[in-house]
Amino acid sequence: MKKLFYYVLGFGLLSSAFFSCKDDTEDPVNKDTVQPAVEKQKYQFSVKLSTDIPVLEGITVTVSKDTALTLTSDAEGKVSATLFAGKYDVTATGKFSDNGKSYTLSGQLTDIEISENFDQTKVFEIALEKIQKNQIVIKELYNGGCKKDDGKTFQNDKYVILYNNSGEKADVKNFGLATAAPANSYSTNKNLDGDKLVYADQGFIPAIYGIWYISELSFEPYEQKVVVINGAIDNTTDVPNSVNLANAAYYACYDKDDFKGLVVPAAEIPETQYFKAVKCGLESMTGWPMSVSSPAFFCFTLSEDPETFGTNESNLYYESGVSERHASDECIKIPAESIIDGVEVFSADEKYANKNQKRLTESVDKGSVMLTNYQGHTLYRNVDKEATEALTENAEKLIYSSDGIIDAEASIKNGAHIIFADTNDSSADFYERETSSLKN
Repeated sequence: MKKLFYYVLGFGLLSSAFFSCKDDTEDPVNKDTVQPAVEKQKYQFSVKLSTDIPVLEGITVTVSKDTALTLTSDAEGKVSATLFAGKYDVTATGKFSDNGKSYTLSGQLTDIEISENFDQTKVFEIALEKIQKNQIVIKELYNGGCKKDDGKTFQNDKYVILYNNSGEKADVKNFGLATAAPANSYSTNKNLDGDKLVYADQGFIPAIYGIWYISELSFEPYEQKVVVINGAIDNTTDVPNSVNLANAAYYACYDKDDFKGLVVPAAEIPETQYFKAVKCGLESMTGWPMSVSSPAFFCFTLSEDPETFGTNESNLYYESGVSERHASDECIKIPAESIIDGVEVFSADEKYANKNQKRLTESVDKGSVMLTNYQGHTLYRNVDKEATEALTENAEKLIYSSDGIIDAEASIKNGAHIIFADTNDSSADFYERETSSLKN
């Protein structure tokens, strides 16, 4: 069952103008005599909200003239009030979250005139506009590896940090991770027709090599979860510049049936926190080869069991430009509407400067972020400074750098709640951080 969470966005003041009142008028003959009160005419006014969400209860509806009357919709999205004659504006606002996504609802009516001939049986309808934002976001992606003490490269320590970017609990089901084809941003992209991705108008993203999934994940408000993509051990034992990923709170991508070559996770990580795989492409693959330089990484939820979805032939896709179906070109079609968040990574290596190409469509990520690999660098999400400072519980808890930027990790350790930027454009939402946040 989907859980929907609502909260009131604003509160108005009840105005006496909305209720019946009395006129105490003086008798022109005898000023000591007060005439009986005169009841002003009142009219019944009703509103019905409409949108495609299953529950409409708890949305704030504000009826305003000189002051505002605040109402709350019932289970059918209805509100009613008794008003005096006049001209009114009506606004409806609300929020809800569902399976890792959050939505803002809004709608309005203007210049509703109530007068002597007003039809009190009429129900005014407000069609709510629904704006989607990501409740669960990719807070950090570490995939570029680092250097060993002898100068050689090391890349078996990849992870992603997922974050509940809201003050509401998030319960997500059939949650998955994937990368789009091709694996590297500078590789030949068979899915391009000129400058356009051939699947841009078909409503899916091709996941290369397979997908990783878990049946359920629950996030408390502003909670993060670390998912280790490979190397769910203490990598610092042999590679001091790497990251210790042996932690009982972490999740691990480990499926020995589909990818036999993966490193067994540390004993601290329980098997209930293992992500399972649906493999596609070459059967000879023993590991899931996520790009160390430039993956187009994304996370998603499905309406059905991911194993069933990923093994259904109707959900398979073969990269364009091939004359026949080769296993190496096989991908799984992930519906674009199911994607919660994504980050398009381009290689910062100068030799690929003119070869980087998009794989994620604009509905998933409008931009891209550069990564210098093998330096222990990570891709980290920017803080939404205004939204974070607006949280009253953050008073005296935010820590700033010398240039006035909120230090997210230091502030979190100090008890603050961080809201990260989410513009659907990784060019603006992410930056290349010199060290992993897990090494702090």
